[in-house]
Amino acid sequence: MNEKSLFSKYVTKMESIDDTYFKKVNTDLFNGQNSYLRMRMRGSSFFNDEWIRKIEDCIYELGQIVNNPAEVTTTEGSITPIELAKKINYESVQHLASHTQYIKDIDENGNVIPAKILSQYHKEELHTYENRFIATFIRRLVLFVEKRYEFIRSTVNFDTKEILYMKNKSVVDGQEVEIETKVTLKKENDDTESKIGKEYVERVEKMRTYVNYFYNSPFMKELKTEKDVRKPILQTNIIRKNPLYHKCYETFLFIERFNSLGVEYTSDESYKAFSEKERKELNYIFASNLMSLGLSEKSHPYKASKKVYKPRLLSSIDDEAFLYGDLVKGPINFVRADARYLEYLDKKVKLNTPPRKLSKIEREYFKDRIDALKADQEEIKNIEALLKRIEKEIAKWEKIVAELIAERNVEEAKEAEAHLEELRKEEADVLAKKRAAIIAAALEDKKDSKVKKSERKKAPKPVKVKAEEPKVEDVPVAQEVKVEEPKVEVAPVVQEKKTEEKPVVKKETTKKYPSKVAKKVEPKKEEKAEPKKVEKKQEILEKVQEKPVILKKKAPIKSAEKPVKKETPKEASKPKPETKNILEVIPGKFIVKTPRGYVKSERTFANLKSQAMIFNDFNKARRFKELYGGKVIKL
Repeated sequence: MNEKSLFSKYVTKMESIDDTYFKKVNTDLFNGQNSYLRMRMRGSSFFNDEWIRKIEDCIYELGQIVNNPAEVTTTEGSITPIELAKKINYESVQHLASHTQYIKDIDENGNVIPAKILSQYHKEELHTYENRFIATFIRRLVLFVEKRYEFIRSTVNFDTKEILYMKNKSVVDGQEVEIETKVTLKKENDDTESKIGKEYVERVEKMRTYVNYFYNSPFMKELKTEKDVRKPILQTNIIRKNPLYHKCYETFLFIERFNSLGVEYTSDESYKAFSEKERKELNYIFASNLMSLGLSEKSHPYKASKKVYKPRLLSSIDDEAFLYGDLVKGPINFVRADARYLEYLDKKVKLNTPPRKLSKIEREYFKDRIDALKADQEEIKNIEALLKRIEKEIAKWEKIVAELIAERNVEEAKEAEAHLEELRKEEADVLAKKRAAIIAAALEDKKDSKVKKSERKKAPKPVKVKAEEPKVEDVPVAQEVKVEEPKVEVAPVVQEKKTEEKPVVKKETTKKYPSKVAKKVEPKKEEKAEPKKVEKKQEILEKVQEKPVILKKKAPIKSAEKPVKKETPKEASKPKPETKNILEVIPGKFIVKTPRGYVKSERTFANLKSQAMIFNDFNKARRFKELYGGKVIKL
């Protein structure tokens, strides 16, 4: 017995019911809005086994590399105490010979006892370019296989489905009735094509198992921090000549240029139209579903609960998410436009969207769902358009506000600049007055110093007396003679022969005077006379002792001053330079350097010489020098 014979018995049983109410219910259901759809789907798939074979051929080589990767031995050394040193070689001895500070002691036999020594050890490393390439290849291979496996699992099928859709909307005994029934029958295909497809799927699953093992192997955990190598891959000696690495290299190039999915699937769909007799027979199913609501009310319910709902309106931040719009008819249209509502609509659309393109018969059957789906999609589009319009208005308003703020900032900046300019002018006036007062005081001081210098020049120079003339008690005239240097005494003696006057000679004084003069006229130790002057003084003293000194009156003393002036003509002939006037212009290019830097303007200073202010007059530069303290530099 099969489904068809059972259904025929069911129909016969329903037709045998002789009840007026049942016939009325059955008639109302048949006259309602009824939809019937019977669909048969048969799926099959086609695999491009090129990528499957290519990866399967590389599984063995990749497993050998992952289990026994190529390692590089590196030697590392560290200076450790002699007690902790494990291995010592000739390099340790060489290092100790060149670093004698690590020698602790040398015994009597000449044996060297080190305190520390270079200890070396070997280390195996996997972080080579070839192993990094294998790690990159495994990551790309996992991504390549997983994408295709996910598509095969979700899309490819080798089953035959038979689906029966029935839907009814009617009014029975003054009550609205809505019934919807779906019956699905699924069975596997036993043809040759389906068997081949299933074998391909099994190969992909097995391949995926191997690739996932490689991805979670200790080899990948060791290289998990290494970055992927970049293309093009360098063909090192190992990648070129080692068959294991070279096989992986060829497979890597293949999966990089293989862009297709490598899987094709077909779905054969067929629909069956129902005759009027078949629809009447299917109508008994609607009647049975409706009668199932009339079960015994005395049966104990599984769970009973009573809830009273009293909804009320609450004000919240979400109220601002409702916007005015012109999308729906009515005097006022509130459109909810918050992110949660849009997310809800997106989920609703995704759930109602069919996984495939519907046929014409299916679109007629699912017309109400398709209309609801279109309404939701249209609402989403309208809300997005409304939000874009609001964003544009907000952006326009923000632009206007930004322009107003910019204008206000410009005006405030101008006012602040004008206020600062007034303060600068006031400060400049105060500084100018102070500078004028300083310059006037300086000019007065200069004038006073000039007057004092001129007065000092006009005043007679005081005569410096270096040695006093010995006093002679017997000759009163000798008291008036003042001898400054021994040179002064020679002049009257030499000029005495030329004069015709007869000098008065007193014998008493001639005997006593030379001895007194010789004793008293001696060069003082404090005087720093040149050796030539000292010799001349000695000669004069000897002459005075041999010849008597002839004393004269005041007239010969005047004649004695002349040779003194002749002996020092250079000092008398040198005129002292006159001081220049302060206001006299001294041309040139000058800059002023102060402790705060080079003068750049009245109140600013620069660190670089090239930024300094250049003065064309020395007096102007000197004003800044006196004001800030520093020095004037001529360029």
